[in-house]
Amino acid sequence: MKKFYTFCVVLGCMAPFSASAQDVPKPDVVVPQAESRLLGMLRSIDEVFTASQLEAAHPNAKAFLKARVQDSSEQLYVRKRALTLLSNYKDAETLVFLESAQTLDQEELRAMAVYTIGVNWGVDDPERAFAAARDGVKDSSLYVREWSVRALGWNVSKRAEELLKELRSNAELNKLVERSERRRKGL
Repeated sequence: MKKFYTFCVVLGCMAPFSASAQDVPKPDVVVPQAESRLLGMLRSIDEVFTASQLEAAHPNAKAFLKARVQDSSEQLYVRKRALTLLSNYKDAETLVFLESAQTLDQEELRAMAVYTIGVNWGVDDPERAFAAARDGVKDSSLYVREWSVRALGWNVSKRAEELLKELRSNAELNKLVERSERRRKGL
């Protein structure tokens, strides 16, 4: 029995070294596997992923996320999730992409674009974040307007404070305005 156990241990240790060239995935196989992994992550529920986790799953995670947002044939949940996960990339290119996402057809995507900008750039680039929220407050969709007010709660600019004061008289938004004003005090 001891010899069999020793044989299994030695064999187990040698296994990684016995892989042949045909066992190494080819580059054209790696990309579909990476896309499948990242798509699985996007479809998961109640998990928030970091940029390093996304990039470990896919070599070009940011571009993949952007493509999912723009793919109108993709499930809305996946598109929203991809949009919010772009918050891991706080750079000018991502900000421009999120600003352009405010023109998408689905109100849920427009709302999440505004909110993601507000949360991630409300302190670092408050004027651009304010512009996104200001435009969102004018959206024809109440859903987008509500998320735009929430985004203002993350904005440190004086203009955001003034817009929230103006919106207090809006019966549809006044409760959210109060919450956003309280939120701003914590920044």
